[in-house]
Amino acid sequence: YFFLDLDAIFSSRAFYFSSDSESSNIRLDKLAMIDEFLSGEEVLFGMSYPYALVGNYPHNIFAEFLIFHGVIAFAILLFFVLLVAKAYFFPGPQWVTDSIIIFSPILVGALFSGSLLDNYFFVAIACYLVVAHRISKVT
Repeated sequence: YFFLDLDAIFSSRAFYFSSDSESSNIRLDKLAMIDEFLSGEEVLFGMSYPYALVGNYPHNIFAEFLIFHGVIAFAILLFFVLLVAKAYFFPGPQWVTDSIIIFSPILVGALFSGSLLDNYFFVAIACYLVVAHRISKVT
């Protein structure tokens, strides 16, 4: 019933913005910073001071790559994530397929928790599995 009651949805806290509310003002400031970031030249190589936008870290490796390192690093991350997905759907040797199946939930969880410094080990394993899958296809 809640999903059908548009009045309840639009009066909820998610859609509440008021100039008197500090929480709303912070969200509006963050939206303005995101708009400035996306329309500026920092989008290529990352923000000069990203901590103003995300605090210590954004709890999302995709957002971290985009904000801290720019579109180029973000594209590289997406490329490797897509290669891991491709290796999952187009299996190679059994040990690589088994490793990807076992490792995928850990990788997905790592992408949305902590920073790259916290999860570099998991990203490195994903890169290793992609390379092992590609090499096994060649040989």
